[in-house]
Amino acid sequence: MTRIEFSIINMIKILIAFLTANAVKIDAVEARRQARLTLDAKRIRLFELEEAEGADTSGVTRETDDLRLELCSSTVDVSGPLFSYAVATADPVLQALAKTTLPKLKAMRSENLILHTTEVCRQLQLHATALADYGITPAIIASYKTGLNAFDEADEAPREAINKKVAAGKQLTSELKITNAFIKNTLDPLMLPLKKTDPLLYDGYLQARIIVEPQTTHTQIRGLIATFDEKPLYGVDITLVNGQLRVAVQTDQNGAYTAKVSPEKGEWSLLAAKPGFQSATIGGILVQRGKTTKVDLKLKAE
Repeated sequence: MTRIEFSIINMIKILIAFLTANAVKIDAVEARRQARLTLDAKRIRLFELEEAEGADTSGVTRETDDLRLELCSSTVDVSGPLFSYAVATADPVLQALAKTTLPKLKAMRSENLILHTTEVCRQLQLHATALADYGITPAIIASYKTGLNAFDEADEAPREAINKKVAAGKQLTSELKITNAFIKNTLDPLMLPLKKTDPLLYDGYLQARIIVEPQTTHTQIRGLIATFDEKPLYGVDITLVNGQLRVAVQTDQNGAYTAKVSPEKGEWSLLAAKPGFQSATIGGILVQRGKTTKVDLKLKAE
């Protein structure tokens, strides 16, 4: 999301809040009421796209990375005996396939790694009987194939998640343009008569319509998550919720987290969760635009 898009979204939030607070006067004219309801529906869609565009994919990627490393390690384990068999049978093609190292495998792109390990698996199955003399049992081959399939399936998840983020970002940009045009071309003209009939209401509308450039300092919530004996906790899932708004981050190796949040009215709630520890929640968190709110938390082991 660009800085100007962020500013427009904030303007829409403020404008909706103003229109809702003054709904009795606004809705006195049916066309204005319909415009207010239309804008509110667009707001809901924008917030859905904003959440999807900001979705955290680190958990999906981390699981895939673990499976990738396991596959690379098991490939090295079977490649040694496979290479010895290839030398014994004077098979140069098989020798070239089996002559590999862990750094070489880890450096491969995912699609190339899948192609390579699929061929290794095929050769293991093809020469299974002979490879038994080299310590490669059917159980090892079956385990290798299971690891390969698990990585192949899991590798699709990050790509899908990232593609969804990109698609949501593009849709968000498009919807923002449409919504901003709706405000300019439909809502603004409908509100203009209030300049004479209700100057105070119209002035309030103009104030809510101002698009303010985001400040250099983000509105954010940050803090430290630790055990009760003050040991920092890495990889704690932090979820911040304010109505329909949701922000998810994780703690780093020092137990620290930083979450950029919208300066939305209302209170934020923080949920901290990590396997092996009791989840904890803190509510009533208030933020100020352009300010940092510090929230620390301690988790108890299960």
